[in-house]
Amino acid sequence: MMTQESPEIPGVGRKQDYALGRSSTESKRLSDQHEVLLKAAGGYIPVPLSIECEMLEAILDVGTGNGAWLLGLRQSGIIPNSVELVGVDVSDKMMPSIELGRKFGLNLQVKDLCEPLPSSWNGKFDYIHGRHVFIWIEPYKWLDVMCNLKRALKPGGTLVIMYPGEVPYDHKTEKPLGIDTAPRRLFSAFLQYTASAGLPRQAVASLPKLLLEAGFESDSIVTTTKRVNLGSAEPDSALRPASAHHLDFLLELMYNRTSSPEDDFPSPGDHVGWEELLEGWQEATDAGFFYDLFILSARKPQN
Repeated sequence: MMTQESPEIPGVGRKQDYALGRSSTESKRLSDQHEVLLKAAGGYIPVPLSIECEMLEAILDVGTGNGAWLLGLRQSGIIPNSVELVGVDVSDKMMPSIELGRKFGLNLQVKDLCEPLPSSWNGKFDYIHGRHVFIWIEPYKWLDVMCNLKRALKPGGTLVIMYPGEVPYDHKTEKPLGIDTAPRRLFSAFLQYTASAGLPRQAVASLPKLLLEAGFESDSIVTTTKRVNLGSAEPDSALRPASAHHLDFLLELMYNRTSSPEDDFPSPGDHVGWEELLEGWQEATDAGFFYDLFILSARKPQN
């Protein structure tokens, strides 16, 4: 049990310009999250569209972070070694070293997706992968981002957008956890926080419509729903520790924010409130719960 004087929140006290931090601790958490979300998605190419991996020539990962998805893809053996792997992020602070990038043939660059990508990338990529990237971009910029990504795709190329659900579920009953449970309170407070920052999560409902506006094939736009397990809900014992901790950033982020009386969430100075919340989170993780992972895929027309 934590003491009232020292709530055990990872990384408390760090000042970050980037919402989720760029430290080695956050990089490790992202690597854990990568493994959890990779399994939940069903692999590196989790789309209902037909994709011949042996025919791929270039792949782009947007919001690449520490490059875990690209590194794993390169080592997976499911694509030819000749495939060019490119990753972009708004910051290079978590990107792998230049030496590691060269070893695995990764081209990692700092790019703002809201700005046009290099003209040399026009029609270059067979597959563009974006995991949890749109939810950190203001929705009014999404159409511009989609148009930029469509421009970078080859005719017939595929775009994949992943984003998390907003509700935690009991893994036994498959019903939403109660509003007074720690996971539900944390998810709710986080959604209020992102909305106040101009990132309303409800806006994801507009993504399929925006894909149409950007010019993607209407009959190729498909949303599939997967399950991300936490704690004992994860059947793979080797993956269970990562599944239990891949949302630790939520605890840190919400601890460091300024609370408001309306959200019924403990302030950083409320040690008793945070102790109760963390104990409730641990109990829910031990019992096991899950949230949804949505995978939206679309294809650029051949002509």
